[in-house]
Amino acid sequence: MKKFLHSVYCYRRTTVRFSCSGSAACAIQGAEKIRELKNDLRESERSMRRIFYALAALALAFMWLVPESFENRSQAEAADYVTEVVNLTNAERRKAGRSNLSIDSELMAATGQRAREMVRKLDHTRPDGRSWDTVLNEFRVRSYNVWGENILYNMSDRPSDAVAQWMNSPGHRANILEEDYTHIGVGVYRNREDTYVVQIFVGR
Repeated sequence: MKKFLHSVYCYRRTTVRFSCSGSAACAIQGAEKIRELKNDLRESERSMRRIFYALAALALAFMWLVPESFENRSQAEAADYVTEVVNLTNAERRKAGRSNLSIDSELMAATGQRAREMVRKLDHTRPDGRSWDTVLNEFRVRSYNVWGENILYNMSDRPSDAVAQWMNSPGHRANILEEDYTHIGVGVYRNREDTYVVQIFVGR
């Protein structure tokens, strides 16, 4: 098997059989057959390359036209979004004389789950009817005295817009500035058009 750089195609070796008489005639006929075969192979390779590049261009066009979700984006991009929400939240707390919130890994996992649930039900009640805070036990969040949740449906995918919307809502603002909170988790889920963001706070 003779393989080329593009894994989408390959060529098989071909045995050329012909009959002739005389060594000179055989040599000439054999050379002609080999040239014909090489020409056929070159033309086949050109055709396959054209097909390959056409398919690649089509795939790139499709990726450009269809909006991405955070599940399809790089983990680094989603992490940057979450980090910026935390930084902006802590900036608002410092303005109000509050201490910074620390990121908690269990809370991060819990908010990730809650953000995915927002697509099905944008509410502090989970899609199965349970209260939102049952997610804390599921993800082994322990030793907290106070807790709260902010949720958001945001048509923008900018972290600053999410925090600004929360700060313009009295109840969400109170959660962000609650002095008894010490830890935070942030989850984000983006489908084709919308962004769902969740904050969970606990105090320890």
